[in-house]
Formats: sequence, structure tokens, C-alpha cells
Amino acid sequence: MIALIVPAALLQAGWRPYMTGMASPCIDICKYDEETGWCLGCGMTRKDKKHWKKEKDRRPAIKAELPGRLDAMAAAGQRVGKAAKKKN
Repeated sequence: MIALIVPAALLQAGWRPYMTGMASPCIDICKYDEETGWCLGCGMTRKDKKHWKKEKDRRPAIKAELPGRLDAMAAAGQRVGKAAKKKN
């Protein structure tokens, strides 16, 4: 049997060892918050999106950050997720 040590934050974010082929959280909004650089649609930065494509082992850590980022932007009054696509 092989033991796998996984950070608790990844497990709490829903990551499981069989999820290495996880789908991108991008929802094709691609509008960025000027202060943070986070996408209003998915929460990723431009750099996160590059890492997502090229470094699959970083995907769980990136995905774990997104809910908090989206929550922070929503709390600041930003439209996030699919609502970010709507005109003001």
C-alpha cells in the first residue's frame, strides 16, 4: 500500500488523488479585478491560468484558493461568477 500525504487545505477544497485531470474552473468571463488581478468569473489570475495549463500538479492548490477569492470580491460589491458577465 502506498501512503499519500495531502495537505488538509487541498482535501477541504475537494481534491482527491484521482482528480489530476480536473477540469478548469474558467467560465469564459475573463474580466479582472484591478486591485487583485483576480478574474471576476473564476477567481484565477492570469498567472494561475498559465500554471493551470502547464503545471498540472499545481491545479489543486490553485483551485483551493478560488472560493475565498470569489467570496472576497463579492463581499467588496463585485459581481462574480456568471453574474460578472452582466453589464452594470
